[in-house]
Amino acid sequence: MTTVPDEPITSRHQRCLATTKAGQACRAWANDSGYCVGHWAAAHPNRVKGGLNSSKSKRIERLLSPRLRDLLTLLESAITGVTTGQVAPAQAQALSSLSNSLLRVYMAAEVELQLRHLEGMTRIAAPRMKALPPGRVKDDDIDGID
Repeated sequence: MTTVPDEPITSRHQRCLATTKAGQACRAWANDSGYCVGHWAAAHPNRVKGGLNSSKSKRIERLLSPRLRDLLTLLESAITGVTTGQVAPAQAQALSSLSNSLLRVYMAAEVELQLRHLEGMTRIAAPRMKALPPGRVKDDDIDGID
């Protein structure tokens, strides 16, 4: 059990005032309260949360649109269904194929939105931009643009 004195210390270069479970003095550096983050009472609510929702998959999932989140949930349940025998592998294959098609449509829409945004930015910036001298950029230099 750790012991924590009630009186805060404001020194910047000092060790934590608490003791560890083993009865040793805590070796961590203290903050303005005189305690390290591990022993500071005000940090307890954040420590209780731990790593909840901090994994990479959770962060990515929060960035997904609700429609893509629903698709992810559907695919996860299909995978579980295949492993438990509730979903036939052929059904999961069909679902996967349809999901890939849907995802390509979403990706194309995202690229289209980004392109429109960039085009809007260039229209705003165009009056301030200087034109390139003639012959500086050739059509051969730009591949794949129709």
